[in-house]
Amino acid sequence: GKRYSGDIDIEFYYDNDGGYADISYGGSSGNGCANWMWWCTPIPPTAPTVETVNLANINGVVSTDGKINVKGNVNGSVTLHSEDEVEIIGDIVYKTSPLTDSTSTDLLGIVSEGNVIVDRYAHSSTGSQDLTIHASIVAMNSSFTVENYSSGGTKGTLNILGGIIQQNRGPVGTFSGSTVVSGYTKNYQYDNRLKASIPPTFPRESVFSIVYWKDEVTKITE
Repeated sequence: GKRYSGDIDIEFYYDNDGGYADISYGGSSGNGCANWMWWCTPIPPTAPTVETVNLANINGVVSTDGKINVKGNVNGSVTLHSEDEVEIIGDIVYKTSPLTDSTSTDLLGIVSEGNVIVDRYAHSSTGSQDLTIHASIVAMNSSFTVENYSSGGTKGTLNILGGIIQQNRGPVGTFSGSTVVSGYTKNYQYDNRLKASIPPTFPRESVFSIVYWKDEVTKITE
């Protein structure tokens, strides 16, 4: 796999040759001074390094001891692992949806040792109020949740195809009765392929204690 130190940004995409990810790391905003004498020599910004990775050549895993920001179109099977947290900053969609083609081999695992957070502006990355996430998600400490879920009004529908494993159930919106007040309404569907296969090196059931299980079947619109 690929191992990084520090925060990384990942954008998945594909072309006629297969699935790829642009992984950005390093760089700085350039704030502050290089010295603190009576003059200030500004620290110039530095551009991040961008590495293009062929998903077929990395043994299925991208890991870092920092935070991961992620979005894009996934063509292949890969697991993201963060020792910090994972922030979803836009739609994450399989090239071939298993809802329309049961032979799809596109599969994404997201494993965070902290939280998995949907960025407050993620829904606007494509100009839509809705957000779609195709992935099997693990938030080990502690939740899958939406940033600022209780403010800013309604965002649309959160469409998830995959699964969510979390220590504590995280909120994605607020409601008054059955009416959404802020954040997202839910449209979740389990990816049945996960019964027989998992993303690369994905945590197995024996690692966890099952304290609650609920099957929720909803109609998902791609």
